[in-house]
Amino acid sequence: MNQDPAIAAQAASADVIIAQLNFLADLEYEDLVQIFAQSAQTITVPPRRTLFAQDAPVDFVYILLEGAVWQERVDTSPGQRPVTRLVRETTKPGTLLGVYDLLFAPAYRTRARTMQSCTLLRIDATALNRLIYRFPQVRQHLAPMKMISRLRTIPMLGRLEPVALGFLADAFGEKVTFAAGQSIYTLNEVEDRIFFIDQGQVRIDLADGPHWLGNGAAFGMLAHSGTRTIRAMDHSAHAESNTDVFAIDHRLFVSITGLNPEQRAAEEMQRREETIDNLVVFHRLSKDQRRRLTGFMSHYYFPANHHLIQQGEEADSLWVLLAGGHAAIHALDGHGNKMLTTITTGVTYFGETALLGQMPQDSSIEAQAGSEWLRLHWTDFRQFVDNEPGNLRHDIEVRTKRQAVVASEQQRQKYAWLQPGELLILLSRRHWIAFLRKGIPAFILFAVLLAIAIFGASIPGYQLWIAVPAGVLAVIALLAFIWGAIDYFNDWVVVTNRRVVHQEKVLFVNEWRKEAPLEQIQDVSFRTTFLGRWLNYGTMIIQTASTSGVISFDYTQHFDQLDNVIKQQRELRQRHSAAQSKLVIHRRLEERLGLNLELPSRVYRGGVKRAEVKPTGWQKRMQRRSANRYRRTEGNTIVWRKHWMVLWPQLWLPFVWLIAVFVITVFLVAGASLVPPNLRFATEVIVIISILVTIAALARVLWVWANWRNDRYEVSDTEIVHVEKLPLALAEQRSVAGLGRIQNVEMSIPTPLHWLFNYGNVRCQTAAEYGDFIFYGVYDPRSVAAEIQLRMERYRRREEEKSARDRARELPDWFEVYNNLDTDEFASLMSGSARRASMRASGN
Repeated sequence: MNQDPAIAAQAASADVIIAQLNFLADLEYEDLVQIFAQSAQTITVPPRRTLFAQDAPVDFVYILLEGAVWQERVDTSPGQRPVTRLVRETTKPGTLLGVYDLLFAPAYRTRARTMQSCTLLRIDATALNRLIYRFPQVRQHLAPMKMISRLRTIPMLGRLEPVALGFLADAFGEKVTFAAGQSIYTLNEVEDRIFFIDQGQVRIDLADGPHWLGNGAAFGMLAHSGTRTIRAMDHSAHAESNTDVFAIDHRLFVSITGLNPEQRAAEEMQRREETIDNLVVFHRLSKDQRRRLTGFMSHYYFPANHHLIQQGEEADSLWVLLAGGHAAIHALDGHGNKMLTTITTGVTYFGETALLGQMPQDSSIEAQAGSEWLRLHWTDFRQFVDNEPGNLRHDIEVRTKRQAVVASEQQRQKYAWLQPGELLILLSRRHWIAFLRKGIPAFILFAVLLAIAIFGASIPGYQLWIAVPAGVLAVIALLAFIWGAIDYFNDWVVVTNRRVVHQEKVLFVNEWRKEAPLEQIQDVSFRTTFLGRWLNYGTMIIQTASTSGVISFDYTQHFDQLDNVIKQQRELRQRHSAAQSKLVIHRRLEERLGLNLELPSRVYRGGVKRAEVKPTGWQKRMQRRSANRYRRTEGNTIVWRKHWMVLWPQLWLPFVWLIAVFVITVFLVAGASLVPPNLRFATEVIVIISILVTIAALARVLWVWANWRNDRYEVSDTEIVHVEKLPLALAEQRSVAGLGRIQNVEMSIPTPLHWLFNYGNVRCQTAAEYGDFIFYGVYDPRSVAAEIQLRMERYRRREEEKSARDRARELPDWFEVYNNLDTDEFASLMSGSARRASMRASGN
């Protein structure tokens, strides 16, 4: 590039560059001095001079110190006049000019001119390339790479050149956040900006009715202009959930991109809604429901191939391929061999079973470059269902060979301990022999009643003395039969897609439930008797790594089916873990190769807070107060305290003594005038002793109460903790067990008193060397056990991902070295090795 004689230049030191690029201060100063030696100059440029020309090689990058610079681009199309578009007009000191061309293009994509006399720092592009080579992390500071990565996935913007996306990222600046229910603009309001949803949901009210928009959608384009420069909106828009958007001036957007945003936004919205209308999976929903459902979907554009679903993983979303796009379907057979890849064209969809529960997928799906997709996350679909009347899960068509499993989702209300995404695979109750055993008292009473009836029939005339006892006995027998039937149906073993659960429950008396994650199950065995072999029942024993981690279920029927289902689900969980590892490796390679994309998975981030419904019954009010009293949240940690009923075994004696002393004191005071003089001294001694003992009893009460207040049970994202602390800080014992050590979780409500006050015990069984971890006397032990199970599941998922990341850490280096090898040299090396091996063999 020839130097303009009107431009005054002065060499600049590395200190000047560091002062402008302050992120360089964290790097080695000596390295910077070496990199920028004689590579930077401070220049003064007169007005209306060109800094760099469009399509010229990238020789320099400029930092504006003072003045104003105009950047423009000339677009030429065959048979049409050239169109000049303003890309950026800047007066902000510190603005980098030409950096996006350096990072993304071999030549300048715009022309830069000074609008007035400017002072700039000119840096040789070669020096910056050396800086990037020496410190790769500098890229993130030279350009907003994370935002550019997100903009690449927005359908209206994804096909733009990376340089244009860089200018858009500068123009967008910081994201704008709207709270749920907040108005973004109203009808006829002047609004110069247009918006792109990063994450959240927006409703726009057009002439044909409301429309809902999710991640990746654009809005704010439809307006009627009072003048050439004023845009008055012809519709209103407000946030349906907490929403983050990118906002940019309408004229600047058109100038940078050359797009017609009004036409593109309308086409995209129509395309999304028509696609959802034509999907078989949603054809039972009404048109209004499908339109609202569209607002819970993310709209993505993939500039490069991207893995969406991994074979064997539990998919979390429905993916819809839009018309004109392509996807590759990969699969491995049962022996791990790759099957023929199939290319499919939109419109089609995958992973629809995720809307009902997380189930392993049969194939891998890869989005091809240039394709557009809609994504409906299962949590967003659940939010949509919760917002709509009725149960819309029954109205969706899901193609799956596990239809029986999907139908069991209807039982979620009955089995409240099921975690989000967890499916009930199989429920097994005891053999009918167990039902007969539980009905023995009723059958005996019915036999006695029959004998009384026969006896009464043999006596002529109506016998009241027989009829009344017989009626009472009939009622008792019927109640005994009903009790036995309820007791029978309350005992079961359930296999879900995540764990095995065994429950024993006696109504109004006690409840016991034991759970084991599928990954922890080591062996499933069956033991029977001679009669059991004939009638097909026995005892099923499930063994885990814990010494006490045995789930035993007697009078089991259909053992082979139970055994097959448990093993099948355990294998599916193992496949899911392997699939997750592959996905993590895939994402790691994408990061290394610069192909990673910013894709918000969920749309809904919390809506308008509804008016809190206060409990109406005294039982619900008491339960709510109890929950707040015995459980609290400290950051990511939940803390439980023992129920107050555990105090009674330690406090009943002091309370009895206090009552006795009160009665004695009242008696002595009331009869003080009747006490003979010679007994008054003894009376005073008794009063003093009573006072001392009362003080001791009160001290005992306070001690026990303070000790109860100090004891606490905690569960965090990584561990469970039991803290026992004596009053006055005399001693403290803290027991800790990692969530990864827990093999089984057992919940028990042992007595009718525990059932009445809803408290009990939770036992966490760990590996043999760690023993058991017991939460004694906690309020609502069902929810405590469920919370521990949920934290365990999340911990296992994090550990699986961490393990996969650790395994994948060195893989990018191997691929990079392999890619850099010279193929001919590598082949020559291998052929030379083969010749030497052949010579050694012939010599032998």
